[in-house]
Amino acid sequence: MNIQPTLLAYALLAILAAPVQARAQDADGELPLSGAAYRIAEQAYAAYARGDYAQAAEQAREAVRLRPDVARLHALLASAEQAARGAAPASVPGRAAATERPPAASPRPQPIDWNTRLHRLQAAGDWSQAWRTVERALAERPGDAGLRARRIDIGQQLATAALRRAWAAETRGDAAAAEVAVDEALGYAPGLPAAHLLRLRQVLLREGASQDALDAAQTATAQAGTSADGWLALAGLLHAQGDAAAAQKTLRDGLEWVPEEARPRLRLALAEALLAEGRTGDARQLLQPSPANDAAADEHLRLADAIEAGRFDPALLRALPAEVPQVACGEDAFGIHCGVQPSAPLSHLLAAQAQRLASDRPQAALALFDAAALAAQDGDGGYRAQAAALRADQAYRALAADQPAQALAIIDALDAQGALPDTMLADAAYTALRLEVRDRAAAWFRRSLDAADAGRVELAPQPRFQVRRALAELDRDRGFIASFSYRGDSTLAGLGGARLPGDNLQLGWEGYLRPQALQSQGRYVEFHARLTGNAWSQDGAATGGDSLQAAFGARARPLRSQNLVLAVERLQHVGDAAIDDWLLRAAWSHSHGTDLRADVPAWWSSQLYAEAGRYLDHGWTYAIGEWQGGRSWHRGGGTVVTPHLAVVAEHNQAFSRADAFGAGPGLNLRQWFRQDHYLAPRSWLELSLQYRLRLGGEARAEGWFIRGTVNY
Repeated sequence: MNIQPTLLAYALLAILAAPVQARAQDADGELPLSGAAYRIAEQAYAAYARGDYAQAAEQAREAVRLRPDVARLHALLASAEQAARGAAPASVPGRAAATERPPAASPRPQPIDWNTRLHRLQAAGDWSQAWRTVERALAERPGDAGLRARRIDIGQQLATAALRRAWAAETRGDAAAAEVAVDEALGYAPGLPAAHLLRLRQVLLREGASQDALDAAQTATAQAGTSADGWLALAGLLHAQGDAAAAQKTLRDGLEWVPEEARPRLRLALAEALLAEGRTGDARQLLQPSPANDAAADEHLRLADAIEAGRFDPALLRALPAEVPQVACGEDAFGIHCGVQPSAPLSHLLAAQAQRLASDRPQAALALFDAAALAAQDGDGGYRAQAAALRADQAYRALAADQPAQALAIIDALDAQGALPDTMLADAAYTALRLEVRDRAAAWFRRSLDAADAGRVELAPQPRFQVRRALAELDRDRGFIASFSYRGDSTLAGLGGARLPGDNLQLGWEGYLRPQALQSQGRYVEFHARLTGNAWSQDGAATGGDSLQAAFGARARPLRSQNLVLAVERLQHVGDAAIDDWLLRAAWSHSHGTDLRADVPAWWSSQLYAEAGRYLDHGWTYAIGEWQGGRSWHRGGGTVVTPHLAVVAEHNQAFSRADAFGAGPGLNLRQWFRQDHYLAPRSWLELSLQYRLRLGGEARAEGWFIRGTVNY
C-alpha cells in the first residue's frame, strides 16, 4: 500500500493549520490566510489528502491567484501538479517528507466560522453575498437557529431594497418591472406584509376585484397573517363578490391571528356587518374593547341605538354598495409601507349613498341622510342640512307638478324639524297661500323678512316688496272707497253703472266686507253697500238729497287665475229722483305695473277694464270698457305720476243714444299710504285727468273727464 501521498497531505495540512503566531513569525514574513483564500486552500489540501490531485491542483491554483505571496501555496500547487502527472508526490519545500517524519496525530481541517463571515458581510453592506453565504451555511447546518435568524434579517434587507425598486418602477409607470421586483422581494421575505400588499395593489389596479386579487389577498393572510391589512382586504373582496358570510368568517379568523393592537379595525368591520343584519347586541360586544374617543366605533354604537329604537332600518346598510379595498403605499427612510385604506366613516357612506339615490329614490335617500345624521360624530355632520335640501327639492318638484298640498306637507315637516331653509321661507308662504293656509303663510312671510333683515338670506328690493304686498293682501278683510267723477264714470272709480246724463259732478261712497272664511286661493266673496248722488249738474238733473241712490249687494271672484267679478245688487232709492231695481253685474280686469315698484324709478303700466250690467226692472243694459297705457314714475314717498293714453267705449240704454266712443291723453297722480315694516302700502289716493276726443257715437264721449278716488 502506498501511503506516501496521504502522509504528505497531512504534513501540508499541519503546516497550514499551525497557530497564527507561528505563521506570523514565518521566515518569509507572510501574512496569515483568511477569507476565500483560506477556504479554497482548505479544500485543496483536503482534495490532495484523498488523492484527488487534479482537483487539488485546480483549487491550489485559485488559492495562489488570491494570495500569490504565500510560498506554501505555491509548493502545494507544484506537488499537486506533479502527482497529477503520475509522479511520486514531492515533499513540501522546507519540510521533511512525511515518510521521514510522520505526524504524531492526523491533522483535521478547522470548521468554518459562518457567523463571523456573515457578520463581516453584513457590516460591509454586502447583502447579496451575505444571502449566498447564509444559504450555504444553512445547507451545511440546517438546524442552526442563529443562522435562520440571520437569514431572516438578510432577507428583510434585500426585500426592502427590492420593494424600493418595485415602488420606483410603479411610480414611473413600469408595471412589468414593478411586478418582477415584488416577486424578488417575496423570494427573500415571503412573510413581508408590505410586499404582499403591494402585489395586491398591482392586481387591483390592473383587474379590480378579480379572482387574482382574491388569490393575492388569500396569500397575504396565509404568509403574513399577523397583519390586519391582509384580512381586511380579503374580507372586503369577498364582500364585493357577494359572499357576506365568507367575509364575516375572514374577519373572525383575522381576530384570532393578529395581535391585540391590530384588532380594532377588524372589530369595526365585523361590527358593521353585524349591524347590517340587525344584530346590535353582538356588534356592541365587539365594539366594547375599542379605545376611548374612537369616533368610528362611536358612530356604529349610535347607529345601534337608532336600530334598537326603530329609527333606522338595517336593510339600508345591507343595500350600501360594496367597496373594493384600496391599498395605499408610500416610501420613507425605513422602506416601503403599504396598508388597506380605512373605510370612510359610516355616516359618510350613508350620506354618499343618499346622494346617489336622491334623484331616483328620494324617500330612501332621505332615510339615509337621517341615518347619517344620527350616526355622525359632530351631532349631525351637516347631513340634516343635506336632507333638508333634498326635502326642499322634493317640495319644489311637487310645486312644479302642480301638487301644492304635497309640497306643503314636506314644508311643514321641514319646519317642524327646524330645518326649513331661510331661502325657502317666502316660497313656503306662497305655497300656503295657494292652499289658503293663511296663518302659516303670514308667519312664513314675516320670517322671510326677518331673515333678510338679519342677513341670512338675500332678498332684493322688488321681491321684498312683493312679500310685503302679499302680507298686506292677507290682512285685507274690509275696505272703503270714496270717489267723485266729473262727466263720466267707470267702475274703476267704484261707482258701477250709475252715471247720469249730462255734465255733472257725481259722488260715491262704498264700504265692503271680505270675510276671511270666504277667501280661498284668490277667490273671495264680498258684501257691500254703496251710496251715490249728484253734487252738481249743468243740465238741471236732480242733485243733493233728491239724487241719492243706495245699493246693497254681494259680489264674488269665482276664479283664481282671472280677475272676474260677479255681483248682484238691490238698488234702493233714498232721494225722490233715485230708483228701485235689481242690478246684475259682471266685470273683468287685467292690469300690469299699477302697483308700486321698489326696484326701478320708472316703468310701463297698463290696465284694461270691462263691465256689463242689467237693470232687471227697468230693462236697461249697459256695458263699458276702458284701456289705459302709459309710463309711471315713482317720485318718492309713495307718489306715482302716470301720463297715459286712454281709450273708452260705452253702451248705456239710459241715454237717448246708447253708444259713445272716445280716446285721448290723461294724467294720473296716485299717493300710496298706510304701510309699515311688514306691510306694503294698503291705501291710495288718486286723481285722474283726461281729455278725450270723440271717436264715434254720442258727444258725451268728448271733453274733459276728471275722477278722484280714495281706496282705503
